[in-house]
Amino acid sequence: MMPHSSKESASKSANPKPSMENVLELAVQAFDISTRNAIELSRRTGTPVIIWEDGQTKAITPDEAEQRLNAAIEKRRLAQSKLADES
Repeated sequence: MMPHSSKESASKSANPKPSMENVLELAVQAFDISTRNAIELSRRTGTPVIIWEDGQTKAITPDEAEQRLNAAIEKRRLAQSKLADES
């Protein structure tokens, strides 16, 4: 059996497998960015933002969509802060 070179070991430790928590955080960030892009497209084209709520589709203004997104982000931030404080 041949020993691993230090270069191989360094590359493995430099690129550790991401944790599920990190993957989920990246997914949430991507979702937020996509939502902001959809809101901006809605503003540029003068069309409503279509959402799914209470089992049906609804049309809301870009401003309302942005308010909802910002509220959701703040709620998530506060929950994460509370979890960090409890640790």
